[in-house]
Amino acid sequence: MAHALHPDDALLEQKIAAVVHQILVKEGDRIFGEKIAAFVQENERRARELALMERVVRVEEELRALREIQIAHFNAAEKRFEAMDKRFEALQREMTARFEAQQREMTARFEAVDKRFEALQGEMAARFEAMDRRFEAMERRFRFQEWMIAGGVTLIVGLLTVLKIFSRALSARQQADPLLWRRGSPAQATIRSASTPPEHRLFSAHDVRNERRRPTGPHAPKGHSIAAQGDALGAGAPIPPSPLGWGEPSEPHHRRSDKAWARFGLAAKP
Repeated sequence: MAHALHPDDALLEQKIAAVVHQILVKEGDRIFGEKIAAFVQENERRARELALMERVVRVEEELRALREIQIAHFNAAEKRFEAMDKRFEALQREMTARFEAQQREMTARFEAVDKRFEALQGEMAARFEAMDRRFEAMERRFRFQEWMIAGGVTLIVGLLTVLKIFSRALSARQQADPLLWRRGSPAQATIRSASTPPEHRLFSAHDVRNERRRPTGPHAPKGHSIAAQGDALGAGAPIPPSPLGWGEPSEPHHRRSDKAWARFGLAAKP
């Protein structure tokens, strides 16, 4: 009874099965399509996620590698900077030591130059002082020489003046007392040499030489010998002029002696 169905029920089941099949086909295709689309989308999303995760991992690895590289670079740069700092510190210490040594050397050189300039200045001052003393000594010497020359000239002029006055006085005495000048008198030569002026002694010497060269004898000229002049002077007669211009009369000496006595405020002796 159980297997014995009604034909209507079989048809109904067939219809129901056909409807269900249609519904399942339609809905199944839609559901399967949706499921497959969702699965595909999910797979694509997962693939993208995996790709992104892989990329993120690679980026992280690269970043880690870059970080390590940067850290290594920074460490190397830091080491280089430390080495440069140490080198600069060593250079700074060396330059400081060199500058200090050069400064000490320059200070010593400047001190030596200052000492040399001081010594040179002292030497130049001593030289200038010595030159000043030498010039002062030369000036004193020149002044002394000037005074000596002036004094010598004054003394010579004074002596000549005194001799001239003395000779004029003796000439005046000769004119006043002619007996002392007679030929053969003992004081004649002494008085004549003392009373003869220097400018007339040369003429006296020339007279003596001429007297020696003068010819003697009966034909010799008279009146021009020294003896004849002495005799004439002793006798009070005027002395004749010499043919050579020597042995002039003593009248000009007498006049000069009068002027000398008058200069001193004294009258000439008669």
